[in-house]
Amino acid sequence: MAGNTVQLIGQRSMNHVVSKIEGVQRGVWELTQDIGQKAERNLAKHRQTGNARIEIEFGKTDGMIWLVDPGGNAMAIEFGHFLVTSTGFPRYVAGLYILSKAGGLF
Repeated sequence: MAGNTVQLIGQRSMNHVVSKIEGVQRGVWELTQDIGQKAERNLAKHRQTGNARIEIEFGKTDGMIWLVDPGGNAMAIEFGHFLVTSTGFPRYVAGLYILSKAGGLF
């Protein structure tokens, strides 16, 4: 049976092997840059005031894109929030989905 066996490795081990391939690393870098630039353009369309910004970070095997707002409103910018009106009733303010759209999730 030894000649007909296949040994499978786990997802984590496979990720480790694949992440070392030069073309994969370059592809991750390029894709991260592309999505980050789209996110920056999306944010620029909507920013009138405030200090929100896009940050791009690279690890050994991955890339991360962050929507950063020093005022603590990054989640509200991305996903929306409720605003209490002068009448006391909440009104939903839709999110801009800056990162979600850049990543092709919308």
